[in-house]
Amino acid sequence: FIDYIYNNIIFLNSIDQKKRDNVVVRLRNTAEKNWQYSEKIRVKCPWVKFSNANIHSFVHDLIDTKIFICDNISTCIAEALINNIPTIIFLDKKIIEKTLYKANYEILDKLECAKILFYSPEDAAKHLNLVYDDLEKWWDDPFTQQIKKEFCEGYIRTDSNWLDKWCDLLMSEEKARITLQELQMVEVNVLNEFIKFCDDNDLKYFVVYGTLLGTIRHNGIIPWDDDIDVCMPRYDYQRFIELTEKNGLKGLSS
Repeated sequence: FIDYIYNNIIFLNSIDQKKRDNVVVRLRNTAEKNWQYSEKIRVKCPWVKFSNANIHSFVHDLIDTKIFICDNISTCIAEALINNIPTIIFLDKKIIEKTLYKANYEILDKLECAKILFYSPEDAAKHLNLVYDDLEKWWDDPFTQQIKKEFCEGYIRTDSNWLDKWCDLLMSEEKARITLQELQMVEVNVLNEFIKFCDDNDLKYFVVYGTLLGTIRHNGIIPWDDDIDVCMPRYDYQRFIELTEKNGLKGLSS
């Protein structure tokens, strides 16, 4: 979190003085409640104005936005891009490498080439300063729009008949529904395969939450539980991802 705040401060203080009056930071409820985000930002950036998520919806703020800046992986990016709002994203590359599958790297590279994605707050602010007075020249450029379109088509599902699509999906799931006991049997098999794979590759893991409680209190699964809860140290998790991407995982690969 310290790095997150630090990167925010660097970005804000790298914005040209003349453009700062137009900057509004939308407070994330969890960041404000748990970490007093606004207080920490005001210490270094006293000029910043804030929009409170408890008062205004994200859509409300997005409608009035000339350009949207995002510093985290969230559905906000999807909402901005699908509505063709000029968007700049800056992320910590170390977090990206730890949380996203390598299959997503190609589109990230394209977003970076289109100057939509940056891996440093300084570079993101520099681009904002450069394009702010003539956003259309950058955002409406055919290359930028093509990359945005590829991202939207690959990662954002939209449909004018969305209600019918949802109803069809829910109805198909209802017809294909299995009993809780059948689901638990599948999950036990998955867990057994997971345990064998981890043991064979010397990976540390442990069960938590409902799975741990079921093991101790019920000598198995809690009768009404419908999932398996497993945690791994970050290093082992990274190795797990690398090994399964390379070799697959019998019983889980599908």
